[in-house]
Amino acid sequence: MNDRFIVISEHGEDELFIHPAFPQLERSDRRIIVTVTFGEGRTVEKKRKLAELITRYAVEKAGLKEDDVCIMMYGIPLENMSFGGGKLLSDIDLAMPWVKQP
Repeated sequence: MNDRFIVISEHGEDELFIHPAFPQLERSDRRIIVTVTFGEGRTVEKKRKLAELITRYAVEKAGLKEDDVCIMMYGIPLENMSFGGGKLLSDIDLAMPWVKQP
């Protein structure tokens, strides 16, 4: 499925602050924030699995520590998204069984 849209933003030391120890973690100076936005309806188990996968890849591929990976997930209603053509996702047939249409 070609439904990925990726934005990578790099910030200087004075442009991004992630607390080095909240909540009871030990982050290095390489800490990152990963933001994932998707259509609502994902189960907690799917979100948990996604968090585990993102963290594992960041550790294996980028050499980060697990504590360095902060993940924010936002599930939003399909009527709040449009990927072009002036059409809301809630108004088109996505043919993705995991997405619940309103």
